[in-house]
Amino acid sequence: MRIISWNCHGGKQVDDCLAKLTTLRADADLVTLQECSRPDGARTKIIWRHANPNQCVDEVSTQASLQMGSAHQVIWQGIQASRNGGVAVVSTRPALQIEFVKIPFLHRTVVPVHVHAPEPFLFVGVWTHREPSYAKVAWDAMSACAHEANKRGLPLVAAGDFNIWPALKDRTEAHASSKFLRCMQNKLRLVSVYHAYHPEKEGSETRFTHYFGFNKDKEYHLDYCFVPEYWLSRNIEVEVEPFTSKPFQCSDHRPLTVTITD
Repeated sequence: MRIISWNCHGGKQVDDCLAKLTTLRADADLVTLQECSRPDGARTKIIWRHANPNQCVDEVSTQASLQMGSAHQVIWQGIQASRNGGVAVVSTRPALQIEFVKIPFLHRTVVPVHVHAPEPFLFVGVWTHREPSYAKVAWDAMSACAHEANKRGLPLVAAGDFNIWPALKDRTEAHASSKFLRCMQNKLRLVSVYHAYHPEKEGSETRFTHYFGFNKDKEYHLDYCFVPEYWLSRNIEVEVEPFTSKPFQCSDHRPLTVTITD
């Protein structure tokens, strides 16, 4: 199973982002994109509408794919009035069906899907906002998704732009981010695969996923993939694209690629 997460920045089209990702990994199974616009620019099928009219969920299918000649399935959720759009979860394999999971009052750019695989699991595409803080939004969302996964008897996997900043100079935000990471492991038994694969302390990473303002000197690691703690017995590889990677210089984030082999 290969998962790619990328904040593509500025409301880019899903198909354009997938085309760029073919230069990175041609055999991704699941892709989650943050800050992407509604697929095809039109609402095709609303499968859930939140009480707030600016929040909606679309499900669309197209023919372009990371696998040439096959269809991919996209579930997108976002903010109608937002220039930057929302979050997409993409299955690139027809045999790997994804189904939107309704969790009431979940943050509008947190997208949970049931992945119908030989070993099914709940996958969550994440893009947090400061409402009121990144860490609180992330924790509330992950707690709700973990509760839903437990009800369904499914493992929980989450990936995306969590906006968790342990290295930030703002001590309040940095403390909240560190507390979030501890609670993910201690309370939900979910671990960051980057930090499991690269034995680095949170806030002291050597591979960065975000370059604030496209500035190489303002480098942070705030995009994550979390898996159940017991999955660490599997072979896991984690890669982060470098700042100099040309296909992705249209965004101030770099893709995070996670490969899990049983």
